[in-house]
Amino acid sequence: MKFTTICALLVAAVVRSPTPNPPPNVPSNMRHTQRIPLNSRSNAANSSKVFDPMTVWQQLDFVHRKYSATMVAYQRNTGSPHPLSSRFHICSVAKRNGNVPLALVNYDADLWYGEIGVGTPPKTFTVVFDTGSSDLFLPSTQCEVTCDGHTRYDPAASSSAQDSGQPFMLMYGAGETAGEEYVDDVFVGGYEAKDQTVGAAWLYSPEFSKNRSFPPDSLSGLAFPEISEFEGTPLFQTLNDSSELPQSVFGFKLSTTPGDSEMVIGGTNTYLYHSDTLTYVPVTERLLAGRGG
Repeated sequence: MKFTTICALLVAAVVRSPTPNPPPNVPSNMRHTQRIPLNSRSNAANSSKVFDPMTVWQQLDFVHRKYSATMVAYQRNTGSPHPLSSRFHICSVAKRNGNVPLALVNYDADLWYGEIGVGTPPKTFTVVFDTGSSDLFLPSTQCEVTCDGHTRYDPAASSSAQDSGQPFMLMYGAGETAGEEYVDDVFVGGYEAKDQTVGAAWLYSPEFSKNRSFPPDSLSGLAFPEISEFEGTPLFQTLNDSSELPQSVFGFKLSTTPGDSEMVIGGTNTYLYHSDTLTYVPVTERLLAGRGG
């Protein structure tokens, strides 16, 4: 399967509302796409706006775990080491103590999520759209206390669900989950991804608990198949292969202002930027990002 140049457009909001009219000489493709509103999670851990050394080392450990999992999956799926593996040393991250406070600006948001529909009839779930991983999982009806507060996926209630019979375990920079793979129909941004691989989770680690500040139900990876633990087709590539998308593109606008963030599939919101200010770079080699979470 082949991608044209994929643009994951990140527009940081610096004003409260988008430009009312499209920029000159830039045709809007919003007539052919739908805006997916995104909600944000406040970063309570850093609400004090004071530098916390322990938080820094926790973040370094998060990055280490994230890229370790990515490189293991890449080598398994391609048969070759990741091109950057020689520069990445698999070693533990030591924790250091520190007590020197440093004032930093806190943007008060570190996670954005939106809605998808899964199954027939579709049931609504909230997911993090993650560009650093490739798999879609949902808390299943077999997941008990660790999934409390989340909407649960019941394959038996969907006429389009098929059990693949394959167990899975996914490890992210923050959080782990395990369960069984299914194939079902997924609806997002006005499009349908038929026969999409979906992980029905039996277990969530504490990092995915709603009580631990993870408000969405689950996570949907948008990256390439080379880092898929399911060894299947990721959601965006399924949509792209369907030939329904106007463009092989998805775009984000991320903002700390409530209700001002969005994702667009099959195009970008041309009301939000001037095309002559952008530089486009073709994807010549897939040096893939780490698993999110």
